[in-house]
Amino acid sequence: MPSFVPPIRVTSSSRIDEDGQWTLVHFRIGEEERKVRDRIRDVLMVEGFGLLGPGAYLHPRDRTARLLAAAKQLEVSDRINLFRGPRVAGASDTKLVRDLWDTEAIAIRYRAFIRRFAPFTHKRPAWRSERDAFALRFAFMFEFFRITWDDPGLPAALLPEGWPGEEAREIADTLMTSLLPPAIAYGDQLLRRENSVAAA
Repeated sequence: MPSFVPPIRVTSSSRIDEDGQWTLVHFRIGEEERKVRDRIRDVLMVEGFGLLGPGAYLHPRDRTARLLAAAKQLEVSDRINLFRGPRVAGASDTKLVRDLWDTEAIAIRYRAFIRRFAPFTHKRPAWRSERDAFALRFAFMFEFFRITWDDPGLPAALLPEGWPGEEAREIADTLMTSLLPPAIAYGDQLLRRENSVAAA
């Protein structure tokens, strides 16, 4: 059976893909194929799908391409059903989102990220050396990607009022750019030091 490793996903901007359509995924893979079933579930979780019911997952964006690729690699394409369309009945979108995703917990983590790292985006850098920049770049990237890993990437219309995800993303983008030159400079220092030790 071919192996499949789910791709690392960085949350898409909440400003795109707001067409009012939902993606519904349903599959039947038995206990005897637990590894395959778990890999499909992993892909669905990485892509931000919410568990609607046994074997049924839902997302308000079109994320079928990666799932289809995974199903093909795992040779279970004939056991996965994909549907794309509007919701015509049932709970409100707000309640559905609240039932499927813990957006408040994610918002709390985003706000903590903003409080911690926003000061480092000022015009006068808060770090004092290239070594500090190197360490800060790793620190903010790890924290930001841990949050975006759990963020389902919902369209803006479905997010709670005052959603902090975009502000956190802007801070991350700013730090990614501003910290890169000094972080590279410090990395070069480490490399030269290692090379000199190896040559001694």
